[in-house]
Amino acid sequence: GFSRGIRGMLLVLLVIILASSTFCRNSIWHTEERLWQDVMARSPSKARPHYQIGYYYDRKGNYEAAIREYQTALTMKPYTTLEDWTRNNLGNIYGKLGLFEEAKRQFQTVLAFTPTDHAARINLGVIYTKQGKIIEAIQEFHAVLEASPDNVLAYYNLGNAYQEQGNLEEAIGAYQKALRRD
Repeated sequence: GFSRGIRGMLLVLLVIILASSTFCRNSIWHTEERLWQDVMARSPSKARPHYQIGYYYDRKGNYEAAIREYQTALTMKPYTTLEDWTRNNLGNIYGKLGLFEEAKRQFQTVLAFTPTDHAARINLGVIYTKQGKIIEAIQEFHAVLEASPDNVLAYYNLGNAYQEQGNLEEAIGAYQKALRRD
């Protein structure tokens, strides 16, 4: 009788507590930005939350906030694959902002630690193309294609470089190779 009633009330109370806790936690997960801010608050010395919220800001076009978060992530731990991703994304933002030397520095840093990073090499080639350094750009794209002959992005960007150079026959050939592989 009596102890059964107390157990029932404790069970109801436990369900209410857990339900309200779940409701509060769900409000934190309501947006990606709030989720990563919460993760940063809980793990202030970890790089990944700063990378993730930087990536969120990057996709939203809030480049100033993205740069700040990526730079913070870079200060947090020794060199890892996460740093390659962070530097590639940071370099791409600098490229969008026309800060080509800063962009190149990010991609070259990745390549110094990870020479096989095709994304960094392609990104570097894109910056060279934007700077009108077509020979350097073509060299970067060919380096990727030597290691990865089916790399669609390398062929596409190689086509862009040839087109920028005025070499339309080579550009068409590169674009066709990209299309065949995609």
